[in-house]
Amino acid sequence: MVDDVNSNVNPESILVVTNKGVLKRLRCPFKAILIDECPPLFIYTEYKIQAVLMSGEGLMLFVIEGNKYYYFYFEITT
Repeated sequence: MVDDVNSNVNPESILVVTNKGVLKRLRCPFKAILIDECPPLFIYTEYKIQAVLMSGEGLMLFVIEGNKYYYFYFEITT
């Protein structure tokens, strides 16, 4: 199972499920809005996600202008 996940995960894209239940791959860069306080970023501002990484704890990170932020601060808009 880990091999299946690793074969579908890479820093250049993310797999998401749309509102209609369709699995879709978004390729970087894609856009997301900051939905919670996460200094130095501005809440309700749209940002370009340059890459997607995994933290040592297994949480997804979005790379914005070379800095890493946890995915749960954002809502994907594209």
